[in-house]
Amino acid sequence: MRKVFFASMVLLASEARAGYVMEDLLSLSLADLATIPVVTAARTQQNWDEVQGSLWVITEKEIRERGYRNIADVLRDLPSVDLQGPVNTTSRLTVRGIAGNAQMLILQDGVRVGATAGEVIPVSINYPLYMAKQIEVLLTAGSALYGTDAVAGVINIISQQPSQYGSQSLRYEGNETNSEHGDLFVRGHVGNRPVVFGAHTERSNNQALAEQYPDVFALADLRDVSGNTVLVSAAQRQPFTSEADSRSVWGRVNIAPDLEVGVSYRQARYANDYSTLSNANEYGGFLDEAFLSVYSRFQHQLTAQWSTNTLVSWSSYKLNKNSYYNNVFSNYQAGYKYADSQKMAVDSQWTYRFNDTHQLISGLIYEHLSAVPRTTDLSQPYNETLSINEQNLYYFGTNNTLPVKIFQVVQDNVALFAQDQTRWSSSLVTQIGARIDNNSDYGDSFSPYLGLKYRFTSKTNMSLTYSEAFLAPSPSFSYEHFGSFSGQQDSQGRYTASTFRIPNPDLQPETARALEAVVNYNPTSQLRWTATAYTSRLDNLILYSADTLVPVSDFIDGGFLKKTKQRVNLGSSFASGIELSSRYRKNSQRYNIDFWGVYSFTEGTLESDKANEGLPYTSRHKLKLGSTVRWPKGLFISPTLYLMDKSRVPSSAAKGGRSLVSPAYGLLNLYAGYEQIVAGVNAFLRVENVTSRRYYQAGGTSDISIVQLPQLRRSVTLGVELEF
Repeated sequence: MRKVFFASMVLLASEARAGYVMEDLLSLSLADLATIPVVTAARTQQNWDEVQGSLWVITEKEIRERGYRNIADVLRDLPSVDLQGPVNTTSRLTVRGIAGNAQMLILQDGVRVGATAGEVIPVSINYPLYMAKQIEVLLTAGSALYGTDAVAGVINIISQQPSQYGSQSLRYEGNETNSEHGDLFVRGHVGNRPVVFGAHTERSNNQALAEQYPDVFALADLRDVSGNTVLVSAAQRQPFTSEADSRSVWGRVNIAPDLEVGVSYRQARYANDYSTLSNANEYGGFLDEAFLSVYSRFQHQLTAQWSTNTLVSWSSYKLNKNSYYNNVFSNYQAGYKYADSQKMAVDSQWTYRFNDTHQLISGLIYEHLSAVPRTTDLSQPYNETLSINEQNLYYFGTNNTLPVKIFQVVQDNVALFAQDQTRWSSSLVTQIGARIDNNSDYGDSFSPYLGLKYRFTSKTNMSLTYSEAFLAPSPSFSYEHFGSFSGQQDSQGRYTASTFRIPNPDLQPETARALEAVVNYNPTSQLRWTATAYTSRLDNLILYSADTLVPVSDFIDGGFLKKTKQRVNLGSSFASGIELSSRYRKNSQRYNIDFWGVYSFTEGTLESDKANEGLPYTSRHKLKLGSTVRWPKGLFISPTLYLMDKSRVPSSAAKGGRSLVSPAYGLLNLYAGYEQIVAGVNAFLRVENVTSRRYYQAGGTSDISIVQLPQLRRSVTLGVELEF
């Protein structure tokens, strides 16, 4: 096991640790937890039990005791959430039957930290939690407050706050697969200004998959698109590889009581070939993505009634120019990719409190986006010192004669939102809001939200919500294209290509309507039951069409494309389901026990030009169980059991009559720790897939994808944390 150290000397006073907050959380009953302040559901602070809709809150205590390292770890434990893909590298997210990583808005302290131009990126090790105090996951559409990319909901990482106390912690973990994680967290002062700072690095290795599933990853001859001509023999191929790594730096400082400044940088590199059939892909390709976000926030209480919260942010996303694919679409040559985008945003929110039972929130948002969407396969890395028109890059198979098309997109978006929150009585509360967006590319969008919460008794309450949302077509979706030419010319001297995926700049937003009912029953301060029923409909879905009716054969000047595909607004999906969850907590002098369980059922259909089919990447039945037992001296153990129904991939992956279904499976994980073994030293153990069973998840969307995607068997991780 390789050892990693953060060589950082931090000379800050260590008067106390945020562990004081942890000790308070340890003794809270479930009734006390219901009063934890949250901000995501209404863009303003309220108690958790006042929220309308489905808001899941994960406290710092739960993050530590369940061993959550990143957002993916958290999402796996929530109802109606499916994460398909290799563990801890890439992932495909589905929430309540709505599939797509770009459908869920991810924030950190209310600041967008996802891809700037809506690029589809993993939800995994690129979202670490070493700085998190609390995580709030809204499973109700949030477009009425947050706009685009909140169709399936919102994830908000609430960071640790600067404080008067100084503290530092250093953590490392590693396992026998050469996967490892390390992070540093610091809280203190620079001069008289409170500061909090963190950094992390992580490496995940799925190399053992080739040994555990030789039937899937055996090296075979690589053939052309037609499947006939051998372009690379098995003996000449690169061995299987599937690694990922990430690193980040994050910090925030209070410049003044009402003004804070923050910065976040994250980088993630991961293999892009794990889910492609071995005979259509040469291993070694990767994507390397970097995210930078800088913001300042001004919050001020103007009068007893008026307060303001203004956020100014700048963010960027860059796909490293050396990233590349190496598969059948690039004729097994390194097809380099590049993307670059920046967004500037001003979000000014104003709150007027009429009295203790009535407040109105309104806001104005301006966003400016400039982006070079992900390019087609390039024969050499993009030259960042040259303009788009000076690249001198050509399509594969055209003898350096047909210049590559590279696009540049500029968008402006102006939005206005308002939300009224009224407590009509001790039993009834309503929340009514709407947002209007005007985008320079796709025009106007309107997203209303209606919600009420009624308290029948001190132990029982119910909320009803209706929401409409939209997902704007990202420049990546609108302009991404790829394919390669055969190297042959027809009788007219045009280079020919058998198939090409081409852009569609006329894409319109996807739209969603959702209805949800939530009932909470708290028979005692130690026990809570929740039942949720929901239904949703998405229209104008952006999907890859079957071959266009008339091939856009002249898309590339001097070329002839025999078949073309493109993303179009052609689909609809309908989903409905139920979620049942329970939580039991008991505190005693001998031990504390926390048990939780969630069951969810999701049913629905996806309609497209290809077929009407079941919802892809969605297990109809999901049962997730977990518990934490903690003893007074610092020892705790947290087992988790997942029982997942079968799931399927879209019909676009059909090939030769093969099954599109990934089988059901059960999975047992274990996390345990011993805090304060000696003063300032904590140790922990992580065992994933305890029974070392073979299991699979749903794979890719194309006919060259693996349908049943193998997952790693048992891995054992040891770790240590130093507090000083």
